Amino acid sequence: MKEDIVFAETQSFRTNYFFDISIIAIDSFLIYKTIRQIVYGEIFGNNPASDIMLLVICAVLLVITVLFFSFTIHSVINQDGIYVKLFPFMFGYKLYRWEEIANVDVIKYNPIRNYRGWGYRTVFARLKLFNLKIINNRAFTVSGNLGMQIEFLTGRKLLIGTRKAEELMEILKKLGKLKD
Repeated sequence: MKEDIVFAETQSFRTNYFFDISIIAIDSFLIYKTIRQIVYGEIFGNNPASDIMLLVICAVLLVITVLFFSFTIHSVINQDGIYVKLFPFMFGYKLYRWEEIANVDVIKYNPIRNYRGWGYRTVFARLKLFNLKIINNRAFTVSGNLGMQIEFLTGRKLLIGTRKAEELMEILKKLGKLKD
């Protein structure tokens, strides 16, 4: 990536400390109860799971928690195009060149109705009757209802959530990529 960055934004799920503390408290409670059952033989619940099952549940829960807390979207716009990195699923930036893009717009969307939630989302459009082509639309979002909708020359769409909608619109206008 060149150093001529015009716009950069980093977003993560970590915005509500009460929610963060709640997740950590639930994880801590489950780990505590698992240790009490395995080490001290105290049964956890009326219908206790086996020790191995409790360890598997703890491991899965911890992996999900780590993924949740490390999930970040990095977006960069410059003269080359739009760079996006969705950590921990993408370790490097993916470049979407301006030559591949038919249209860019900053839109207000409904995350539940349009993309079935936040995170990394793929939504398949309906089959076209004559050529039976499936177009998949993707979204990288963490919160809110504002995003940069990129429409590619192939017809595919990508939505990248943003918390800096006004700044993003100004930058896209200056680059001549946003239609008035």
